[in-house]
Amino acid sequence: MIREVVLVVPNFLIREAFGDPAEPPLGVAYIGAVLEKEGYQVSIIEANAENLSMQEIEHRLLTEQPNLVGISCDFSPLHNPTLQIASMVKNKLGVPVVVGGNHATAAAQHMIRQADGTIDFIARGEGEAVLPPLIRALQRHADLVSVQGITYLYDGRVVSTPLAQFVHDIDRLPFPAYHLLPMDKYARHAIHSARGCPFNCSFCAAHVIFGHRVRRFSAERVVDEMEYVLKEYGRKQFWFSDDTFTANQAYTDELLDVLIARKLNLTWSCLTRVNVVSRDILLKMKEAGCAYISYGVESGDEAMLRAMGKGITLNRVRETLTMTKQCGLRVYAFFLVGNPGETWNSIRNSYRLIKQVKPDGASFAVVIPLPGTQLWDKMVSRGFIGHDTMQWDYLFAKLPGGRYKDYAAQVAAQWCDLTANELMRACIIGEHLPRVGNLLEANRSLCEIDGVLDEEALRGLYSAQDVTGLDLDVFIEAAREYWNG
Repeated sequence: MIREVVLVVPNFLIREAFGDPAEPPLGVAYIGAVLEKEGYQVSIIEANAENLSMQEIEHRLLTEQPNLVGISCDFSPLHNPTLQIASMVKNKLGVPVVVGGNHATAAAQHMIRQADGTIDFIARGEGEAVLPPLIRALQRHADLVSVQGITYLYDGRVVSTPLAQFVHDIDRLPFPAYHLLPMDKYARHAIHSARGCPFNCSFCAAHVIFGHRVRRFSAERVVDEMEYVLKEYGRKQFWFSDDTFTANQAYTDELLDVLIARKLNLTWSCLTRVNVVSRDILLKMKEAGCAYISYGVESGDEAMLRAMGKGITLNRVRETLTMTKQCGLRVYAFFLVGNPGETWNSIRNSYRLIKQVKPDGASFAVVIPLPGTQLWDKMVSRGFIGHDTMQWDYLFAKLPGGRYKDYAAQVAAQWCDLTANELMRACIIGEHLPRVGNLLEANRSLCEIDGVLDEEALRGLYSAQDVTGLDLDVFIEAAREYWNG
């Protein structure tokens, strides 16, 4: 009889590569809430937020003695930790193990084979639609072929049933089970106003779980949840973790109206695209408490934007980022380097764009070929990568403090015209460019001699200013790139 379920969010094996999580894992919290509503006793071991070792995870599981364990493998670097936890559960508890999440869904067939019996099922797609029917089938000893959205081994062969239908009326879902999470461990609150992304960027795996069709929570439901979280867990900034917050401006307008009317006196931020905002929406976002907007710009090179399937132009990027600043909102721009066809010239076009639009901050990262993306499929077909050769633990490129791990750069260097070191250097320079550019603009008369950047003056500026975390050589190189852009 399955009555007690433990959901595990693994910790990264290379902990220093990822640091503390910024916000709670809403996917697991939604599944926990749905299972509680179905009558199961649920707990969540948030090993990432609590920075638990494998031994500590094992101790918690042995103490709780669940009848079923679910493991969240949302991110590719959790591939190996997930396998380790599954093996431990099978050896120590002998109960069913179900794995879900973005990476597990995209790599289901490979993962179920590699687990060699320690993972019983991979729940593909939305866990709320898969896990309750699976548990009921296990209770009844029913034919598993009738359960949609699962992958499992049967007589040595991989069986994948058709995907379960999406949860269409997501307003019917309970609030995430925040009470099962260590909410004091997160830097900010997170909230979903919608699921799904209508766009099709070549590097993005957002559609793997939620699909391309956008389903929205009602505006009242979203603000109800925000009000609940504020009351129960204190005042922190909210992050709308939708893939594209303003994908439907009519809905966004309605949501903002409700936020303004409630007068919750909160601040929030979001991620969106430059081609789905307007001046009116931006002004209302400011009125509703938006502190900053992160835009997925990705590149300052038109050819690279086309190659990534972004569906935006540089003119639109310039117009939108300028307009956003005019509306009183801070602007952050995300950039990726290392896509097929990347060169130093295309990267410098990104630097030039930063000089033109002057965002408040920029994030640069080496592109990662994630399972389930067009980029992954293309590079597998060309023989550059594969499930059996990827070093999943090291796949994400960025480390705390602006440092970069070189594995993702080594992978990307196979298909672009830059070495791994050049890709990492490009990220470091790009990340600091807005800050260095601001210093140069404010001290132009000190740094310029007859229209030429004076490096001795730069060294003096570096010594005189607060440039914590920025090495002198990076400062000078970023200054040259900005000046010559």
